[in-house]
Amino acid sequence: MKALKSTVALMAALVITIAAVAQQPAPAAKKEEPKKEQAAKQMSPKEQWTAQYNEWKPKVDMYLNKVKENGDKYPEFTTEVKKLDQMSSAFNQKIARYDAANDQEKAKYADMMKEDAKKVQEQATKVKAMYDKNWPAAEKKEAPKQQK
Repeated sequence: MKALKSTVALMAALVITIAAVAQQPAPAAKKEEPKKEQAAKQMSPKEQWTAQYNEWKPKVDMYLNKVKENGDKYPEFTTEVKKLDQMSSAFNQKIARYDAANDQEKAKYADMMKEDAKKVQEQATKVKAMYDKNWPAAEKKEAPKQQK
């Protein structure tokens, strides 16, 4: 009988302990960095520049197609797109030369590439604004219509 009372008391203590543990808040999870930022930290400078170039290239190609179709109607747009194309092509050529540089030159090269990337991005932003102004319905046309 004494053993039964002690067993019941231990079981009750166990249930209370389990309930207390279950009610405790979970430890705060660490905020994960966005995947893009995480990947950028792990990539070499050359890989980062190549990724940047690969982001620009499809847009530049799209703008060049618009120039082929409507270049005579929008001479300013044509000029800016050609400038963007030249800048992005030059940027891509400089990426290829990075491997040939020695360690001292690579540091200078990295600074130069950051500046060039900034200039190409500014030009891309300018061209996008012109594109949006000249063809405001281009993206709306592709959106599916909802049926009522």
